[in-house]
Amino acid sequence: MLGGAGAIVGAVTGGKQYDVVDKLAISIFFKDNKQFEMIFLNSETKTDSFTYKTLQESFNLLANKLESIISINNANVTDSKKVSDADEISKFKALLDEGTITKGEFDAKKKQILGL
Repeated sequence: MLGGAGAIVGAVTGGKQYDVVDKLAISIFFKDNKQFEMIFLNSETKTDSFTYKTLQESFNLLANKLESIISINNANVTDSKKVSDADEISKFKALLDEGTITKGEFDAKKKQILGL
C-alpha cells in the first residue's frame, strides 16, 4: 500500500527544474518624461521554449537597432558641439579683430569654450 503513495508523492515533487521568464520588454524614456514600453512577453514562459527563443531574438534585434540609433544620435550631438565651439571661437576672434575685446579676453574665452 505504501508503494502507491510513494509513486504519487514522487510524481508531485520530483519534477524537472527549469528556468522561466515572466516578462520581456523594452522601456524607452524620453526627455519630456514620457515613456514607451514594448512588451514581447508578459506571462511565465520557459527559457528553453520555442516561443521564448523567438521572442528573445526579436527583442535582441530591436535592442540592437535602438543602440545603433542612440550611438548615431550621440555622435551627431558631439559633431554639432564641435561646430558650435568653433563658431563661438570665431565670434570672439572677430571681436578681437575689431578691437572690441583684448587678446587676453579672447584667450580666456577660448580656454573656457574648449574646457581647458
